[in-house]
Amino acid sequence: MDFSYLPPEPRKARDLAFKCNGYYITDDLAKATTPPPSEELQQNYPNPFNPQTQIEFSLEEASQVSLVIYNLLGQKVITLVDEMVPKGKRKVHWNGDDESGNKVASGIYFYCLQAGELNEVRNMVMVK
Repeated sequence: MDFSYLPPEPRKARDLAFKCNGYYITDDLAKATTPPPSEELQQNYPNPFNPQTQIEFSLEEASQVSLVIYNLLGQKVITLVDEMVPKGKRKVHWNGDDESGNKVASGIYFYCLQAGELNEVRNMVMVK
């Protein structure tokens, strides 16, 4: 838990605020805020998966996004997203098909997200 002290303002009582579970709490509701969303790529769910999985990511601002699945050899399997995406959270579902519509084999796959300065890779497992 991250505690921080808010300095007193003229004619107002002192506020003690703290950050807990993504919310800033204060005794003055006019000052209560939520932190800005952070850019991140979540682990897919479920993992391992069969026949489909979902990938969630967050953006601090609208960005050109590329979300691509690769196999263990580094070969592109499918591009799930290649477009401008608004800020906030987004979930993308993958049904286990490649670019040609064929089901992929059991194994380890990597998904790579590129959005602005964000460039992250995670792995997932397809089990049949």
